[in-house]
Amino acid sequence: MKEFYVICDNIRSLENIGSVFRTADALKVDKIFLCGISGSSPTNFDSEWRNKNINPKLYSKLVGDKSSRHKISKTALGAEKTVPFEYYSQTWRLSKRNF
Repeated sequence: MKEFYVICDNIRSLENIGSVFRTADALKVDKIFLCGISGSSPTNFDSEWRNKNINPKLYSKLVGDKSSRHKISKTALGAEKTVPFEYYSQTWRLSKRNF
């Protein structure tokens, strides 16, 4: 069976990102790729990135503050805990992956 991915490129609204997570959960999407200025899911983000060498400014942008994370969680309705995701600062970097 083929894998099903969603790419979110420069989606500024955190509420819309939450909605994408909720819809992806309902459609059994295998992974969401958040790119550019798209906000990130708060769930497991700290543990996923804590031990990686990542620019501190980029890390704080991705993790965001509590109110930013709440905006995603509010519309995702728990789906942010179950749908895997990856972040890429530039969408074209996805073309380097073998899908």
